Amino acid sequence: MKKIPEGWESTTLGHQIENMLGGGTPDRSNPDYWDGEIPWATVKDLTSPILAGTSEHITCEGLQNSSSKLIPSGTIIMATRMAVGKAVRFVCDVAINQDLKAVFPKKVLAIEFLHQWFRWNESNFASLGSGSTVAGIRQEVIKMFPILLPPLPEQEKIADILGGVDAAINATRRVIEQTRILKRSLMQQLLTRGIPGRHKRFKPSPLGEIPEEWEVVKLREIAVIQTGIAKNGKIKNGHSIKVPYLRVANVQDGYVDLSEMKDIEISEDKLKRYLLKRRDVLFNEGGDADKLGRGCVWEGQIDPCVHQNHVFVVRCGKQLNPYFLACQAGSQRGKQFFFHSSKQTTNLASINSSQLKEFPVFLPDINEQKSIIRALDGTDIRINNEIKTIEILQSVKFALMQALLSGDTRIPAKALKRKEAV
Repeated sequence: MKKIPEGWESTTLGHQIENMLGGGTPDRSNPDYWDGEIPWATVKDLTSPILAGTSEHITCEGLQNSSSKLIPSGTIIMATRMAVGKAVRFVCDVAINQDLKAVFPKKVLAIEFLHQWFRWNESNFASLGSGSTVAGIRQEVIKMFPILLPPLPEQEKIADILGGVDAAINATRRVIEQTRILKRSLMQQLLTRGIPGRHKRFKPSPLGEIPEEWEVVKLREIAVIQTGIAKNGKIKNGHSIKVPYLRVANVQDGYVDLSEMKDIEISEDKLKRYLLKRRDVLFNEGGDADKLGRGCVWEGQIDPCVHQNHVFVVRCGKQLNPYFLACQAGSQRGKQFFFHSSKQTTNLASINSSQLKEFPVFLPDINEQKSIIRALDGTDIRINNEIKTIEILQSVKFALMQALLSGDTRIPAKALKRKEAV
């Protein structure tokens, strides 16, 4: 049994909180209860540890005529269904639904420390969730969860240290977002006006004014579109092999995510038909609207590798640089084309290969295409470097949580005295 750090208390969460409040949902059929001025939170709003608002709002009448509760800003709010264990704090007063609980600690427990402790234990709470369809956790189970509690000054110092890393992560995320805004602006300029100073004369086109030397062509005229293999397709004759395959989840906006690859069984004689080649451009058939038409370039990271039928492959001819095509697909114009061309249901959207073939492509000469890609590469390099910085900071944060919240590493007494003096 692990020794309790000197001066710390081994207790349960229930002994250190004053109250836990649940919420509810106003009547959806009553329009007087909705589109009001009060932010109303559900699990889907819990996107980051600190939140500024919610996707839906209710009226004072809706709050009064439901079991929803108005929770003061800064309160820890925990998901008890679906995203079990996720804990956030809003910077505004917020009403909550029945899948959330607001946690009110006693004065001996610093709220910033408790929030960091919840985040450290998120996976542990998630493992206690139960339910045949949607996982949930009972309030009694939450209250019985063990917690090691340092003295209040040490809690506050631990929260300060961990919060400092959070601040660095958030600042880096802001840099990434600003760089992405810069890239979108730069893309708009380069993909419609070309390299600055290169073109003197412009002409009208179906897509707006473009340099006189450019053309607008259909994708089918300068590339080959390849459909993928059906996941449950039957193997009729010959030998079969298992190979990795790309799914919609692997094709992200501008990059390929290979963190979770799956295998598919395919007959050897069909392998060549569905095989990916380096510099293929990948397009998603559909899914959520933000996944529609995503384009990114395959670099041959895995060989052999095939693609599922929900991922199209575009193989560019000599006139079209694949990175330039991926850039156009990811631009605002590209996203709008796929969205308006798609077949849409309540939550999903999809395109077929015929619609993809009709994608209109700006076509400068191949050298200018390469120059445009190089001009945009600088922003991508900056973004990728900042993403790596976040990954390093998150590793540092995890190590600090392990050390400080377990009591394995103690805050020096001198540091605590300095804080008390302030």
